[in-house]
Amino acid sequence: MPFSLTENLPFLALPLALITLKVTYDVLPFMAFLALVAVAVGCYMFYAGKSSPAAQRTAKKAEATADSLIRELTREEDRAKEEAARKQAAKDRKAAAKQKQEAARKAAQAAKEAAAAKALAQQEAASKPRSAPQQQQQPSSSKSKKQSKKQSNAAPPVEEEDSDDEDDFLLRMADLERARREKGSRK
Repeated sequence: MPFSLTENLPFLALPLALITLKVTYDVLPFMAFLALVAVAVGCYMFYAGKSSPAAQRTAKKAEATADSLIRELTREEDRAKEEAARKQAAKDRKAAAKQKQEAARKAAQAAKEAAAAKALAQQEAASKPRSAPQQQQQPSSSKSKKQSKKQSNAAPPVEEEDSDDEDDFLLRMADLERARREKGSRK
């Protein structure tokens, strides 16, 4: 930084004052010399309490620089907060999507189990009519004999034709329905 007289005036004032004192002491009478010294000390004390215009400009520049740095730091903090908020929102979205997928998977598993239970119940229901005539006990009383004669005279019971093809068809339909639901839940 180049030398500036206005910024360095307080430092130069003391040597200048001493030189001036020596010259005035030699030239002026003693009372005039004392009056001049009093004025010089008063001026120096008055001026020493204030900063020079150049120092004021420098202080303003420093303050402006500090303000701009503070604003920049504030902007950076705001950007960091926004970035953290965006990342947190992305994490929340991912967690929500994961929970939704988990719920859909559990629903599909429950539907699959329900379809399997329904198919098992249908198989059990289909096997009960076949085994029912085999489980009948032989009649031991005369009333039972009469009933058995009536049954023997009657037409033989018609067994339902429950084939494996029908079971396969029902299982395929359940699989198709489950696939349709899974496809609908993914959208």
